[in-house]
Amino acid sequence: LIMFLSCVFLSLSRACWLGIVLFVLFGIIFENTKTKNSIARKIIMIILCSIIVVVLFQFFPSIVARFSSINMNSLISMSGRTSGLVSVFDSFIKYRYVFIWLIGSQGFIENIGLAYEMTPLAIFVQIGLIGVIAFYTILYRVWKSMDKNKWLQHSVRLSILIWAIVSCIEGGLWLPPTALNLFLVLAIGILDKKFLNAIEEGK
Repeated sequence: LIMFLSCVFLSLSRACWLGIVLFVLFGIIFENTKTKNSIARKIIMIILCSIIVVVLFQFFPSIVARFSSINMNSLISMSGRTSGLVSVFDSFIKYRYVFIWLIGSQGFIENIGLAYEMTPLAIFVQIGLIGVIAFYTILYRVWKSMDKNKWLQHSVRLSILIWAIVSCIEGGLWLPPTALNLFLVLAIGILDKKFLNAIEEGK
């Protein structure tokens, strides 16, 4: 946990920082167990995260500078991505080809702004509404199939939820490592489910 949070903080990606906050909050809120171990685990998680934040802010001024650059304008513009979003839809409306809304630009639109930063928009530009629906249907079906009472599958559910939120701003799905990590998490959850089901059937 310490190594992971440190790496994410040092990436200087505010979208990743948002993911950390959601990870901690959702991890605490969505865990319904009230055992001593679960309470201790939550307390340890909060303490570790607090220590990491204090240490990184103390010794890495670049992180402080990154935080201080956050203002209302940057939030509204999503660091310039809002203009890219507007540019994409302006282009789609301008060309008036109805089918590109369903299957993507397919070369009819060249200027896609900053669509590649925002996963839903990047998929929409390349494969249209059909692609967006298909992609998020896969995420939803895997998320729904996971058993929240199994710790590994619960982690996969949490990961899918956090990634789906953060990737609306900065997903980087076009980068092979990002796509690999996403589908690897899905595969781990499905494999764990099948493994546990096989054990239960064997009994």
